[in-house]
Amino acid sequence: DPGRGLLGRGLCIAVDQVFPPDAPEIGGVFSDASAERWRAEELGVITSERPRLSADDISWHYTAQRTGDPGTAASLIAVAAACHQDAPSLILSSDRSGSRAAAVIAV
Repeated sequence: DPGRGLLGRGLCIAVDQVFPPDAPEIGGVFSDASAERWRAEELGVITSERPRLSADDISWHYTAQRTGDPGTAASLIAVAAACHQDAPSLILSSDRSGSRAAAVIAV
């Protein structure tokens, strides 16, 4: 639907607020994305418009792949997992109502 705009723009804005171009590099991204088509479109936009997130040395983690779809607990699971990483991690979260959030966790 061309009238609705491209999914992913809201998540790009959220990422820009916590991970600006001059921010230190991250080691991984944790996403609450599941197998829904709108989430794939959203992640496609963010990885193409924010090339730093597509670097070879950045690992992507999807909580739903490890736990099944935990619903609203996905972001909390991602934060807990990010706390066990050696490098800062970016957390991405979206919901059907249009809310988008991002956070950087550095331990």
